[in-house]
Formats: sequence, structure tokens, C-alpha cells
Amino acid sequence: MIRFAARRGGGHLELSLAPYHLRQETTVPHDNISGAPGALLELSATLQFDGSVWLSSSLEVAATRPFGTCIEVHGYLRLQAASALKMRNCESTFHGGALQDGGALTVENSSMFFEDCSAELGGAVYVARSASVLRSTMNVSRCRAAKSGGGFYVGSGEMALTNSTARFVMTGTDASFTACGAGIAGGGLDVEGVIEVAGDTELQLSDCHAPRGSALHAAFGMALSDVRIKNCTGLGPDMVVDTGTLSANHIALDYDGPENGETFYMVGANISVSELDCTNVSECIIGADAGIVTRLHCPPGRGRLSRSPDYGCFLCESGRLGFAPEISGHKARLAVGLVAGALEEVLVKISSAILP
Repeated sequence: MIRFAARRGGGHLELSLAPYHLRQETTVPHDNISGAPGALLELSATLQFDGSVWLSSSLEVAATRPFGTCIEVHGYLRLQAASALKMRNCESTFHGGALQDGGALTVENSSMFFEDCSAELGGAVYVARSASVLRSTMNVSRCRAAKSGGGFYVGSGEMALTNSTARFVMTGTDASFTACGAGIAGGGLDVEGVIEVAGDTELQLSDCHAPRGSALHAAFGMALSDVRIKNCTGLGPDMVVDTGTLSANHIALDYDGPENGETFYMVGANISVSELDCTNVSECIIGADAGIVTRLHCPPGRGRLSRSPDYGCFLCESGRLGFAPEISGHKARLAVGLVAGALEEVLVKISSAILP
């Protein structure tokens, strides 16, 4: 059973029994959704909200056939008070397979799960202005976009010619994008403005793909804390900032070991990374007009080389003498001294054997 309860200034949409099947496109002015434990809303048409929406309990939404965006919100959407939203099998030919939010999305102390959704922009979620995820859990799996933002897309959908106010912010959150993809850019996440991952947030992107930014793409900057990327591939770079700075505290890469032959490529006008762990990828390339990686860890058989305009971990050329990744600074100088001393000793022995 589904019940609409009107009240001054809005209303309340309550799912009291599960499942409920909505067969016709429905528009409601209500601004609060709650559901009984395990509430399931099965959709054969779009559920639209004219105003802002607050979800204060658990709700699972599943599409029974392709028809368009599952839930469309014309205002703002907020998940709060340990609420949980799970959406699956939603398909749209336009914006946001599961969820299209015309304002801003806020998730606080709650959880969101999206599976097997697709759209033109934002395979799972399309947000027009900004998305903020605070102290929450978010998992996006097997979602895809024909154009950009296989998991999430944040922006107006138009080409941003000036610094966009679009933002995707995560603080104190566990977030993962798995097996998501896009036809143009942002296999996991695409933001017209800035991506911010702060605090003790861990962002994981696995097996995502796109021609540009197989993992992440942002138009005007990234500020990341802890990011882990596993087997994200594409025709071009895997992390891209079009204009502005790409900064990160720690980036760890896992491409099933250096012998797998995969290359990780990150691009930005200015790149600043405290620690980049490339030990589980064949080659690791940083392309920037200006930038620095304070601690760059390369796999065995690779050296930290500069090949203008790129630098990073490259396979050592045939005949080139290199040291293990952990050898640097005074250790490298000591190794050079030991090698030189050993060569000198060999030459002395050879000379003694030849000369009378």
C-alpha cells in the first residue's frame, strides 16, 4: 500500500507495505518519504517530485522495464537520519538512470546503493548543481553512461566555458564505483566543476572505463585525500582535470602487477601529489604543465624518468643501469661507489693477468 498524506506546505509519501508497483507516471508535491523496513517500490514509470524531498528511512526502488529515469526531483534531495536508498535496473535515454536531481543532493549519516543503471549523462545519478556526501556509505556498481559520468554526473549537462560552481564533495565516507563506464568521459565520476574528497574518506574505483578519465574527470580541479584505483582503463588518461589543479594526499594503483602491461596516466595543468604508489602497474605517467609528486613508488625494472612533457615510472631501456625502487639518495650514491669499486678491482685483475 502507498499512502499520500497532505499537510501544509507539502506532504508525506509513506510506503507502508512492500512491494508497491507504480505503473503510471506520477507527479506528487510531497516533500518527505518514509518506508516500512524493507519497503520496495517497483516502477514501470517515472516518479516525479515537484519540490524538494527528504528521505528519512529505508527504501528500495527497482524498475520492472526500461522507461526513463526512475525518480526525478525538481528541487533538492536529502538523505538523513541513517536512511538508506537502493536503486537498481533503472534505464534512461537522457539524464540520470536511477535519479535525476535538478538541484542539490545531500547524503548525511546514510547510505546509497545503485546497481545496473544507465543513461546518457550520469548512468546512476545526475545532479544539476552539487552533491555532498557526509559520513556515509555509497556504492555504485555496473552503471554506464552513453556520454559522461558512468556512475555520477554533476553539472548542467552543457559545456562549461567558465569556472563552474558544480561540486562533488565527500567527507568521512566510504565510496566505491565498480565496473562503471562512459562513452566519452568519467567512467566512474564526471563533474563539470570540482571533486573534493576530504577527511578520512576512501574513494575506490575498480574496473571502470572511458576514453577520457576512465576513473575520474573534472573540469576545474580535484582535491583528493585517499584514492584507490584498480584496473580502470581507456584510450586516454585515467584521471583528468581540464583546467586547474589535481592535488591528492595518497593515490594507490592496482593493475594486477607490473607484468600485466597496463599503463596508468593522469593529466592536469598542475599536479601535486604527496604519495603515488605505482608498484602494481607496468608504467605510471604524469602529464602536467607544472607539478610535483613528493613520493613516487615505482615497480622493479622501472625508473623515475622524465620524458618531456611527461614524467613518472617507465620501463628501463635495454642496457640502462637502474636501481631497485627503494634505493634512492645516499643509498644510490653508495651503490654507485660500490659498483665503481668492483669494476676497478676487476680491471686491475685483468691488467695483472695480461701484463707481464
